[in-house]
Amino acid sequence: MQKLVLCDNGNYTQTAALSRRYHASINTDAFYLPESEDADPDEIKRCPDAYDGLPLCAMHGTFADLCFGSADALIADATRRRFEYAYQTAQKLKVRHIVLHHGYVPGVSHPPNWLRRGKVFREQFLADKPDDTVFCIENLLEDTPGIDWQHGGSSQ
Repeated sequence: MQKLVLCDNGNYTQTAALSRRYHASINTDAFYLPESEDADPDEIKRCPDAYDGLPLCAMHGTFADLCFGSADALIADATRRRFEYAYQTAQKLKVRHIVLHHGYVPGVSHPPNWLRRGKVFREQFLADKPDDTVFCIENLLEDTPGIDWQHGGSSQ
């Protein structure tokens, strides 16, 4: 049997009911908006209460306007802070899989430079994270699964 995973879109009550009915796991994306950190501090308390006893398997972290390969130190710092918030939130929810977006925009940055900066960012960010936490990196704007190498190089 394949595993069914529901994305909650922040709707805990309905998703919890569906999870119980269909024995499905849950991917919460209630914390992906940058303002969620500041807008409703009690949100982090409602989520685990709603999902008590249910399999919460993944969480989407903040991704809007972030880029871990950015040449701009302020953007990279904001990305680091939001990723850290996602990690801390996942720890509170006892979620081991965290989905983050890399923020690469095709045609904006020279791919080899972006990749180099992104590698340094990832190494620094992951340095103090436990091995049992899985970070999943999703693309968003590319037409292919790899970085668009139209500015030189291959698509691998």
